Amino acid sequence: MRGSFQEEHSVLTKTLIRTNLRISYTDNFRVAPFANSTATASACSWEILVDDVSCGSGALIYSSYSQGTQPLYIHSSSTFVGYCPNIPSGTHTLSVRVGLTANIDPSDCYTGWKSTFMLEVEEAK
Repeated sequence: MRGSFQEEHSVLTKTLIRTNLRISYTDNFRVAPFANSTATASACSWEILVDDVSCGSGALIYSSYSQGTQPLYIHSSSTFVGYCPNIPSGTHTLSVRVGLTANIDPSDCYTGWKSTFMLEVEEAK
């Protein structure tokens, strides 16, 4: 899957002005070449967005790479955590953008599979 997807619980209300958002995302990820591909490497990235924008402190990105021409179908559970500063108080939407990694052939980016995801947000000073 490539593009953006929003989970059911992707809306949050930030109540304080001078806090950062601490975001933690856990899911099941897989990277593989497409069927009948001759690519020798595959790579995908998952990025947390707030209101469809990357975090100001730098992107909250998890990237995964795979070598070889045959899909291995290895699904790995991972967690990545980071901070988003300068988010104003009010209602905001969280989303995950799934994309390719520069200079790597198109890849099959797989999110979730017989697993539970967790997208956790807290205000932190």
